[in-house]
Amino acid sequence: MKLKKFFLIFFILILPIFCKAEKVFEYFSHSPRTTNKLDLNLVEEIKQEIKIFDDNLSKIYLWIDNPGTANEVNIQLFEEDHLLFSKTINIPQVKGGYFGYKFGIDLGKNLKIESGKNYHLSIKNLTKDEMYIYYTSKIEILQGEEKEGILPISLGKFLINGKEYAYSLKIALAESLEQDVPKLFNPQIEIESPYKVYLLFNSNEPIKYKVIYWDVNRNETYLIPSNPYLENCFIETKKCKISIYTNHNTYYKFQISIIDYWGNFKTYEGEFVTPLDPTISTSTISTSTIKINDTLPPQISNFQIKEITSNNIIVSFETNEFALSSLKIFYKDTGVIVMEIRNSMFNLYHEISALNLLFPNLEYEGVVYVEDIFKNKNEYKFSFKTKEGKTSQSLDKFLSQPKILEINVINEGIESSLKTPDIEINYDQNLNKMNIKTDSNNLKINFIKRPEVSIFSYSIKEGSYDLDLNIFSPGVYNYLAYQELRPNIKQILKSGEIEIKSKEIKEISSEKIETKNNTEIKIKEGSPKIIQPLPASESVSSHKKIISIIGIIVILSLLLILFLIKRK
Repeated sequence: MKLKKFFLIFFILILPIFCKAEKVFEYFSHSPRTTNKLDLNLVEEIKQEIKIFDDNLSKIYLWIDNPGTANEVNIQLFEEDHLLFSKTINIPQVKGGYFGYKFGIDLGKNLKIESGKNYHLSIKNLTKDEMYIYYTSKIEILQGEEKEGILPISLGKFLINGKEYAYSLKIALAESLEQDVPKLFNPQIEIESPYKVYLLFNSNEPIKYKVIYWDVNRNETYLIPSNPYLENCFIETKKCKISIYTNHNTYYKFQISIIDYWGNFKTYEGEFVTPLDPTISTSTISTSTIKINDTLPPQISNFQIKEITSNNIIVSFETNEFALSSLKIFYKDTGVIVMEIRNSMFNLYHEISALNLLFPNLEYEGVVYVEDIFKNKNEYKFSFKTKEGKTSQSLDKFLSQPKILEINVINEGIESSLKTPDIEINYDQNLNKMNIKTDSNNLKINFIKRPEVSIFSYSIKEGSYDLDLNIFSPGVYNYLAYQELRPNIKQILKSGEIEIKSKEIKEISSEKIETKNNTEIKIKEGSPKIIQPLPASESVSSHKKIISIIGIIVILSLLLILFLIKRK
């Protein structure tokens, strides 16, 4: 008995760990409390048109009743006539009860859905046993019995064996984790009166939103905080509508921030002027229509480093007015920038994370920048040192596979299909030479010496190049090869560690340096150079000089021997 209890407790605690499903967001649901159901055993195929907007789709929910044996059902999703998904699913015995059993169909990944295209879902019962699927009548919906305002637009034709009926499936659509920013369409400003204005817009998915607006003349800021729930503002159905209370004859600026379920956001900025109040005498109106800009920069306070590791740093601070913020990080005492992070949303409290491009046990300098609505700017400088860590292991673990690094507060929708350039790096330790082959026209490579942190940065175009590293002082260097996709996005291609033992000095680019073993070399740190292959003529001319000297020595030796022979 005790053993049975043990196994029961074991399965209760352990089974949920293995059964944990991927988190999805159900962004569209037409699930009225209908009892109408269609027996799939009596039809060959049913089709449901779906008209959703630019978004992702990873799961479809249907309401079913399968009271008998298990049934095999074929589910297909088409974009126009192109098949996107097809799967035969074994549906077990489930009792739908009064309103149906909610059954999920996993599409395996997020499928891109584009507005303006026709999509339809095809369902076929292959087993031909009793099985029901729930539906509702469009006539009831149009009569207002089902209050689903977005349904007539989002669900189109419903076909049974190719014939259209005035029905719609009981259906829900969901997406997995995405990094696409929500889209804001059709922004409009409606001025109801000198004292009330509406901001209207559409979005492609359910969103939360917040609004900040400024009375430019009086330098007063107002905040409409984020709505606590996600709101549907789909095109052609309804707009999100935000009320703003204003003063008459006043110039305003505003910013709308829309945020989706996953935290991705987009901002939109605009301006308007409210009309005069006709009930107020014009003689009492001052120069309120004259734009008076604030000239005081936003003040930064309560700056703190919230977290620091061997590769990451998180900082936070506050401003005395709504402001944009950004963070730049530099290698200490070099002026060479490591990364820049920008936040496009006006805030009073700011938190910025710089992740995964910092080296362990290294000193850096950081600057946070803030800018208010009038373009007044301020900055705060600080320095920090990352924690200890195994440099080569931590870098290799993170950078071993080519990937796109988003160095930003919010992903800006970079397509994952971007081509990764080919790059091959070979290092000859005996000659201190590195050969680089690449098809990228925007390749950059940084050499970072530890522990004194000397930085050497080069730009390399498409081709094959021999880079002579004898100009570097002996020591261990980390190298990082990458290309910049945007000012704040780097695509890491290669990284590694090299050790330079020789201190022989040779030429680099067009600069000539004396070849003395003890000569100290100073290169302007951070200045990018295009490395070109050493011209063949230079190496040939140096060989000619050596041959000439040897020839002169041989001739002088022969003359000396002849002179001695004649004397004898």
